Amino acid sequence: MQRLKSLRTWMGALTAIALLAAWPAVVGADEETVIPPEMNWTATPPASHYVDGGQLAQFLLKKGLITPQELALLERGEFSQVKASTQPCAPSRTVSR
Repeated sequence: MQRLKSLRTWMGALTAIALLAAWPAVVGADEETVIPPEMNWTATPPASHYVDGGQLAQFLLKKGLITPQELALLERGEFSQVKASTQPCAPSRTVSR
């Protein structure tokens, strides 16, 4: 008898979850929303994706990710000669608890 009560409780909980999950479809969440004209809303244009290569190279140099020699090669346009560093990255900080 106890198992039957427990099963009814679980089935009731699962039914409630299923009904709540279906609620947005029932109340019309799939309808298209229209912005009223009095809001004077305009779509935001996409952000510019321009990156200044010189500033990026200076930033990488400042952070120690490239050497001054590699920066000079990049500035001269000889980037094909720049090889990936064989040195390991700086060790990550460990968090002690």
